[in-house]
Amino acid sequence: MIEYEAGTWALGFMFRTEGSVVPKALVWAVPNAILAFLVCRYSHLAGPLKLDLEMDGVIAIWGSYTFILGFLMVFRNSQAHIRFWEGTTAIYQVRQFWLASAGSIISFCNRDPEKQEEVRRFQHLYLRLLSMLFCTSIQRISEVEDDSMEILDPRGIDSQKMKVIQEASTDSRPDIILQWLNRMIIDGEKEGILKVAPPVLGRAYQELTRGHNWFESMKTISDIPFPFPYAQMIACMMLIHWLMTPLLAGSMMESEYWAAAMVFFVVGSLWCLIYIPMQLDCPFGNEDNDLPIKSMQASFNRELITLLNPHAQCAPAFKCPEGSPEMFVSWTSKLPC
Repeated sequence: MIEYEAGTWALGFMFRTEGSVVPKALVWAVPNAILAFLVCRYSHLAGPLKLDLEMDGVIAIWGSYTFILGFLMVFRNSQAHIRFWEGTTAIYQVRQFWLASAGSIISFCNRDPEKQEEVRRFQHLYLRLLSMLFCTSIQRISEVEDDSMEILDPRGIDSQKMKVIQEASTDSRPDIILQWLNRMIIDGEKEGILKVAPPVLGRAYQELTRGHNWFESMKTISDIPFPFPYAQMIACMMLIHWLMTPLLAGSMMESEYWAAAMVFFVVGSLWCLIYIPMQLDCPFGNEDNDLPIKSMQASFNRELITLLNPHAQCAPAFKCPEGSPEMFVSWTSKLPC
């Protein structure tokens, strides 16, 4: 994911090549502009070298063709934009619900001193499995070559269970870990590790399940590409447009320089609009414009570790200031960032 600032005049990033589709578009635009320049020059020569393409009347039909192509380009880009934001929303929703589940489980743990060792083991195992769940879920939908990611230290987890995960398919791993987490909640409540009313405990199940539902939405975006017939038709129409535009511009315009310039900008812009949706279709890859999924996994782990802090597991004490029985809202406080 590329972070950028537009600047005061919204032009500060124009010449940045990282993550840009312009270099690819130039591969098509530059040869087209040169061809338009040559066609225009030879179309206005006198004698045997004159190039007469006889394209009178073609421009009217070409306008309809360009309109249809433009409509398809708008449709293609809108679909890619929708897929990008749906994928981004889904992965953040997964993160949010599973972190909420972790916070709920930590809050529901028994505070009895006699249970503290059991509670500690339970919390550490639950958060480690949750880290593995988020990792295996991202690996399932990612399109990166190296999908190795950080997880919380798995040492101490039953080696037989870890072998089951290692031998399972990429599709099955999140489902297995989710089943373990659900089972842990059931067993924890039965053994007195979780001390809360069953209806309230149901929140943890709901948060796990809702996160898994958002994960299924991510799988849809990762597994189902933009429909092939549309992609094929747009590619064919773009090639025809690339071949015909310099011929039409060169034969219809008087100045070869203007012909080359207009073809360069028109063709270059259209090919940019072809490559932009290809960048946005699935945001779970390793291209410059994709989501930083490895950083998101590392951030998820840090959030889980924070929940294990004893000071984060209980609310702070409070003593009313002497002589201030009323609530004041004008007090200014700056928390550390």
